[in-house]
Amino acid sequence: DLHERCLKLSREVLGQRHPETLTSMNNLANSLRSLGDQRGAVELHQACLKMRMEVLGERHPRTLTSMNNLANNLYAMGDEEGAVELQRHCLQLRTEELGDRHPETLRSMNNLANSLR
Repeated sequence: DLHERCLKLSREVLGQRHPETLTSMNNLANSLRSLGDQRGAVELHQACLKMRMEVLGERHPRTLTSMNNLANNLYAMGDEEGAVELQRHCLQLRTEELGDRHPETLRSMNNLANSLR
């Protein structure tokens, strides 16, 4: 898969914790989810979120994207409680950082609403 190759090359060229390598990791996790590998996607999203928090900080937009993606995967795997908790946190941080009218804040609000149905 091209996402796997891209991640491998990014790790070799840029290093494991480079922001672009972490974007490649996030993209591979999204690809795994699309292919039905929920568990693999969750594991990769968890690793990506952990590293993004360490490298970029909890409030960075890319970190919040990882948080949102992990929450969506948790929900898809049936961990509704874990998903809602993470979605609430992501929504709070996006509201504080981006404002309540920003498209990413609205995406988080929509995801949380869907999970609470």
